[in-house]
Amino acid sequence: MQQSDGPSGGYDGASGGYSAGNSIADHKKASRRRIRRMRRELSDATLRAWDEQLVAQLITAIDDIAATLQLTDDEPLLIATYLPVAHEPGAHTPGGFIPSLLSALDERIPCRIVIPRVEDKRQLSWHPWSPDNLVTTSFGIREPDERSTPIPFDTVDIAIVPALAYDVAGYRLGQGGGYYDCALAARRSSRQSSGQSSTFHPIGLVHPHEILPAVPHDGWDVQLTTVITTLGRRHFPGG
Repeated sequence: MQQSDGPSGGYDGASGGYSAGNSIADHKKASRRRIRRMRRELSDATLRAWDEQLVAQLITAIDDIAATLQLTDDEPLLIATYLPVAHEPGAHTPGGFIPSLLSALDERIPCRIVIPRVEDKRQLSWHPWSPDNLVTTSFGIREPDERSTPIPFDTVDIAIVPALAYDVAGYRLGQGGGYYDCALAARRSSRQSSGQSSTFHPIGLVHPHEILPAVPHDGWDVQLTTVITTLGRRHFPGG
């Protein structure tokens, strides 16, 4: 990874170090610019090849998780995932990222997929995936329209979490909106307050070079323990 292209004094993703002069917010902005630029430089052929490998790795992880649960047609595996765009992992999957997942899991694991819709106050609501009820927002993001009925995030078994990068402590560098941090923190708080063990499995997805020694993070940033790239699963101590 190249050093931050921000102003003098910043965050170096290659060494995992900080230099004086900028706030964490500045370091995050510089890191986002760098990673977005690197993603734009990837060829379509590379992204298609990576997506094929990534879906295969993700299916293996879902198989392993499903094997620990008692699933039925009445209570299927509930997977929350995003609709990838541009150069995000999954955006170049032939036939579509979600249809590829469902096709691979069909007849082996009963499952349902929900996708997010952006709400007020940095909140996400989650709705059953259907190619027939999608709208495109002003940000170019596809999301469920208002006809769909939300599903409580507390009932999700697996959440596939997008990011620009993760680090070896499990910290996530997102796009800057804070929506996933809020959703994951609320789910964790709910579990802790109930005193119950959780079968919830958040899984990060990034390109293979986007697991870094460190990413700039604040106290509210959520850590994950599992991140998948084309090279397989990485397990981290955070989460």
